[in-house]
Amino acid sequence: MNRVDKKGNNTYKNVMRGLNILRKYKVEFNTLSCVSSVTVQHPVKIYRFLKSIGSKYLQFIPIVEREVDTTAAKLGLDFAAPPDLDTPPLNKENPRMSKFAVPAEAYGDFLVKIFNEWIKRDVGKTYVQLFDVAFGKWLNNPGGICYFAETCGRALAMEHDGNIYTCDHYVYPKYKLGNLMNTSLSELANSPTAEKFGNDKREKLPQYCLNCHYRFACNGECPKHRFNWTPDGE
Repeated sequence: MNRVDKKGNNTYKNVMRGLNILRKYKVEFNTLSCVSSVTVQHPVKIYRFLKSIGSKYLQFIPIVEREVDTTAAKLGLDFAAPPDLDTPPLNKENPRMSKFAVPAEAYGDFLVKIFNEWIKRDVGKTYVQLFDVAFGKWLNNPGGICYFAETCGRALAMEHDGNIYTCDHYVYPKYKLGNLMNTSLSELANSPTAEKFGNDKREKLPQYCLNCHYRFACNGECPKHRFNWTPDGE
């Protein structure tokens, strides 16, 4: 066993030790699983494993990262910064995705296979966040999570130095709202910059999305992922 294997094995043991303590004292917990180009190939295996360790509340987050662009390179980043909805790039080519980014259709297939497993015997026992949100949307309820809400901007991110940003996906200089040491959190959350950021999710949707029959369900999803071009060039 090489060093990487040993490190991974020790991490796994530590995680399971912590979960055993939670279960022993009947502390509820949820699991957040990142879905990459590798893990997307094993939906049912992952779902059954999470159930086997006692997770009743499951979240799945798709890894969607693009190769570094000019803007990100100037900031010394390893991957591209979120797309600028105010100023689309002049180059209308779709960006290059990172090798571990999950392909869109594969991610959809991943969720479908888990749903087919879940619907057979786990309704009311195991709660998958995306399924709960989708069910709510079809009942005309609010988004439930920012991804599928009509507007966003209320899930702020705070860094160790007190800097506040519009979202944990947007911890970049352009999206800094201020610092908690000299401005209250409520003032930053209700600032014009924060409100514009949240409203842009709705206001900057391309016509292709506005005309979509299923817009009520996703509302364009996370603005961080709006980097492709629509068929009509928006």
